[in-house]
Amino acid sequence: GMERDGSVQEIRVVVACNEQSLFLRFIGLRLKGFAQRRYRTSGAFLQELDKHLREETELVIFGKSAIVLGFPTAPGSYGGTMDVDGIIPMGMLESLSNNESFWEALEKTNEVLKPTGLYITHLFQEDQIILTPDWLEKTVPLDLGLSHLKIHRPSTLDLILTKMMRGDDADLQEIEFLIKAD
Repeated sequence: GMERDGSVQEIRVVVACNEQSLFLRFIGLRLKGFAQRRYRTSGAFLQELDKHLREETELVIFGKSAIVLGFPTAPGSYGGTMDVDGIIPMGMLESLSNNESFWEALEKTNEVLKPTGLYITHLFQEDQIILTPDWLEKTVPLDLGLSHLKIHRPSTLDLILTKMMRGDDADLQEIEFLIKAD
C-alpha cells in the first residue's frame, strides 16, 4: 500500500474469478522519477519481462501501453504511462494461470524495476472488459524485438471499446486519437 512518504510497496491481490481456477495476480508499483519518454516505460517493462522468461509467451496489451507501442504517431505525452495492462484470452486462462515460469518472471521483473516504479497493473480475462466477439482474431502483432514475448494489441475498434469503459477525459482524448489514426 501507499506509505506516508509517498512510496508504494508491492501490492499482491489474488482473486478467484468466474468459478475457474484462474487467479489474477495484481502486482503494482508506482512510477517515481522515471523518465517518461516513449518506450522507456511500457517498453522497458516488457524488455525486462522478456529477459526473465524461459519460453515463448503471448501477451495482449491494451490501454495507453498499446497506443504508445502500437501507434508510431501517438503523441509524446502518451509515453508517460506507468503501467502495462493485459488481456487474457479465455482459451489461455488455464495455461497462463498454471504457467509458474510466467509468474516468476513477472515477480523478478517487478523486483528489478521496483526503483523505477514500472509495473504491471492488471491482467483481465477477456470477459471482464468490453471487446467485439472476434477480438482475438483481429489483434495486431507488435514487433518489439523481444526473444520470448510475443506482444499483440487489440484492433483499433477494440481499443476504443476498452477506453469507453472508464470514459474519463484522458480516455476520450485517446479515443479521438485512435479514430483519427485509423
